[in-house]
Amino acid sequence: MNFLFLDSSFSFGDVKFDLFGHGIGLSQLAVGVAALGSVVVVGRIYARMYYQRASQKFLRSLFTISKQNLEGIEAKVLERGPLYPDVLKKHPRTNLDMQHAKKAVALIGDNRSGKTIFLCNTILYEMFPWWYRLFFPPRGLFLTGSKESPTVHDWLRSKIAVSDKDNAWAILEDLIQKRFEEQRIRIFLRTLLKDKLPAFLKPQPTIIVVDQAEELLRAYGADFLVGIYNLVKGARDHKTVRLILVINSENAVKSLKLMNGGNVFDILYAPKVTRNAVVKEYGEEFAKIFDACDSCLGVALDYVRDKAKDPENMPSAKDYASMAKNIYTRDHCLLNEITREAYDEAGDHKKKSNK
Repeated sequence: MNFLFLDSSFSFGDVKFDLFGHGIGLSQLAVGVAALGSVVVVGRIYARMYYQRASQKFLRSLFTISKQNLEGIEAKVLERGPLYPDVLKKHPRTNLDMQHAKKAVALIGDNRSGKTIFLCNTILYEMFPWWYRLFFPPRGLFLTGSKESPTVHDWLRSKIAVSDKDNAWAILEDLIQKRFEEQRIRIFLRTLLKDKLPAFLKPQPTIIVVDQAEELLRAYGADFLVGIYNLVKGARDHKTVRLILVINSENAVKSLKLMNGGNVFDILYAPKVTRNAVVKEYGEEFAKIFDACDSCLGVALDYVRDKAKDPENMPSAKDYASMAKNIYTRDHCLLNEITREAYDEAGDHKKKSNK
């Protein structure tokens, strides 16, 4: 039975290797590395699988006191091109850094190009990791512009939760102040440790999104600019406030710049979905329609839907996109910029009404 005691070792020069000693140890190390790799891979798969769930939970919690129904917002992530801070398309940015934003943001982009989806996913990815959103949901408001109410004050009252206060703008200021009071310890730690403070301990800003803000500029003109000015100023002066207005035209940009000489806004041009992402998600044939629709994914999807209903009477994708843009510009964009005189007059009227 001497085979039970066979020598399992062998040598490489002066180095002696024991199969049942070193070999088993290396095997255990390999198993450990494989297990660790599996944990990382499974973790990434889990994050991806539950991304939409986390996204929807984030949206519901962020906009919990808003009456806006967000279930229709698609949380699908598609690759996009660069983000530009000016119309000349110079100095592209890699991301929309809302965590360190020093001003309110006006996000401008073409109709149906996915500005809202881009904005929601950007906030999700850049400000809060998926595990953080699940346990510490942020707070804020998602407001949608409309011209159904007689005044901008009535519009805001229709969009926010019930409150004892009559002044809707004061309700928003109370929300911001409440979030500030809830986070005094976090704010103190940030003041003490500055950039060394871990991300999960940093104060959570109150995020206020005004989607379709151009509808408000069309409906209420300078009154909207005067009403929202304190929020815009707060987004510049306080690190715990983030304000984003979603607009469509250069006339809206010029109108927003009436506030404090334009020094309270960062104007950013929303990136469009890339062609490669469209090909990967929808196929090459759809990508040709996407190209003809000026790279506006929403318009391309609308064209495919309408063509399926009435294929014989449909124009080309290019003509369809051109008509859709003209109709949208006519019905939803600010056709003329707000003048300085109108803005000053609205400001004077508000001062008199507050006395």
